[in-house]
Amino acid sequence: MRRCCTAGCPWTQLWNRSPLVILLLAQHALGWAQAKTPSPLPVLTTAQQVRVLSPDEANRAYPVRLRAVVTYCDFRNQDFFVQDATAGIFVDDPALKTAFATGDELEIEGVTEDPDFAPQIGKPRYRILGQAPLPRPQPASFDALISTREDSQFVQFEGIVQSASSDLGRLILDVLGDGGHLNVNVLNPQGLAPAQLVDARVRLQGVCGAIFNQQRQLTAVQLQVPGRQQIIIFEPPAPDPFSLPVRALRDLMVFTPQGTSEHRIRVQGTVTLRRPRRLFIQEGSQGLSMPWPQAEAVAPGDRVDAVGFADVGEYSPVLQHAVVRRTGSASLPVAAFVTARQALSGTFDAVRVSLDATIHDQRQSETDKEIIAQDGDVLFEVRLDQQSAPANWPNLPPGTRV
Repeated sequence: MRRCCTAGCPWTQLWNRSPLVILLLAQHALGWAQAKTPSPLPVLTTAQQVRVLSPDEANRAYPVRLRAVVTYCDFRNQDFFVQDATAGIFVDDPALKTAFATGDELEIEGVTEDPDFAPQIGKPRYRILGQAPLPRPQPASFDALISTREDSQFVQFEGIVQSASSDLGRLILDVLGDGGHLNVNVLNPQGLAPAQLVDARVRLQGVCGAIFNQQRQLTAVQLQVPGRQQIIIFEPPAPDPFSLPVRALRDLMVFTPQGTSEHRIRVQGTVTLRRPRRLFIQEGSQGLSMPWPQAEAVAPGDRVDAVGFADVGEYSPVLQHAVVRRTGSASLPVAAFVTARQALSGTFDAVRVSLDATIHDQRQSETDKEIIAQDGDVLFEVRLDQQSAPANWPNLPPGTRV
């Protein structure tokens, strides 16, 4: 057996000569061992501490332990947000089996992560502590919501509801507010009918949710509203939208010192064209187009009332989210004779026109019969819905003048 404690041992001789050297060597070795052992990550106890982490830091999986109130929980889509006294945060729980109630106060333990857009809490474990008041929502404009700084925060947004529809027990709203259109998802509307909301000025409280691409870039935002209690109607819509005063088409979006109304307007006209999901009407020399999914309910020559929201189009105003009803019939407006160059100017946008041209080609798509024609130096396309095309549609050879 080898021994190292005899008088001839070099370590014994070194100790006898200089005990201080041995102590320094031992301390250096201990310090090197400690440097090689990583320090444990600190426990984060607030949502704000998680939010400020960089993606690399968040993915180090800092332990998290905090108390927060549930601001939105949709277990079907695994949308789960909580907020403490410092900030709101998204909780990633793919195994979420049931929805926590809005206002549940939780103790949450988990780890930080940042897999796709912003820091969040992953691998969560919960303990329900009881109920707590929802945080006071901070007023936010549309510009603030798309700045990304309001992501996961409980905010308040005001605007006019332009459309409302039911989807699997929830309400989907399009709300025009300060800065732009906001898509709103109301999780538990509790019997609130869409008709009660369209054209109402409302104050909405909910969580700002981000929609983003694979490059971690924001593409849209959505307000996640927990329920009916977070919808405040402080300017209800007119009971009958068709009782609104009629506006002339030529008066839409023109200057007034008071500004144009953000609410719905009512117009009248004769249907001149019906296309899939779009309708055109005309009154006098002014035309108007409107996106409308039920355009098959009316036909050219029908007189209609239309109620909707006036908006800026490419060349002339359009009517968004229109509701249309037939009131009678009338002769089609006389088509204005134009050149293709005049048509390109936009002056005759949404108006019936006629022009002379030379046929270049004919073809057929899934929905339309198409003609390629030329007038002067302008080559253009003519489309006719297959359902409207005559059964004996003629074959027009190239060079035919029409």
